[in-house]
Amino acid sequence: MESFLTCLCLPLEKQVALWSGISLFSLHTAIGPLDLFVALDRLLALTCPLKYRVIKTKLLVASLTICTSLYISMFLVYSLYRRPKPPAIIKTIDFVNSQLMEADYVWNMVMIMMNILISVAFAVKLKRFLSSGATIKRTKLVFVNVLLDIPYMAQAHTIVLYQIVLECIFWMAPSLTKVIMEYGFHKKVIVIKAGPVTLTAFMVYVATCSVMYWRKLSRAQKETPNNTLFQQRERSNKIGI
Repeated sequence: MESFLTCLCLPLEKQVALWSGISLFSLHTAIGPLDLFVALDRLLALTCPLKYRVIKTKLLVASLTICTSLYISMFLVYSLYRRPKPPAIIKTIDFVNSQLMEADYVWNMVMIMMNILISVAFAVKLKRFLSSGATIKRTKLVFVNVLLDIPYMAQAHTIVLYQIVLECIFWMAPSLTKVIMEYGFHKKVIVIKAGPVTLTAFMVYVATCSVMYWRKLSRAQKETPNNTLFQQRERSNKIGI
């Protein structure tokens, strides 16, 4: 509590830097699980479509609840975790405990690795799914007619693979290198020479993914404007398939 009250006495510009930094690092804790939920959502939608329709809302609520709870919890921990008052607080690391930030970093590394494994599994399943063409699955209660728009689905498949590659280049590789250098060789060369390269690389990754989704998906929709999977299902329902 003492450290929390200390930071409230800081000048306004330092408070802005401090609280924005704490907010960023708290969000950093929730990004890994959120990204993991997205990968899991894709995999379940492909491998268990009928069950996914039932649980997708619960999965969304669970993911938002967990990630929001993580963000709030870490924000409070960063704010209240006691540390001897530094001579000058100019950045977040001057205020919060460094061991806490290290634990947060290792946590995110585990989330990233799990996300990549799930994304690879999704890509493999999707490739097999695409190769099957149009399929009809029968259950005890309902016929499910899955008519695939192969070009559009192939484009989605390519986007997922691109995302995995981008995540490895801009997020996984810098983070893993930083962990090995700092905890394996006890050298902070990356931080000294390049600054907060992992956060910068992550922002580049997010921006690159956004541009990729926009360009690739909009192009695919223009190429097949009247042949989406949703429209095919609508036509199938009208003719009673």
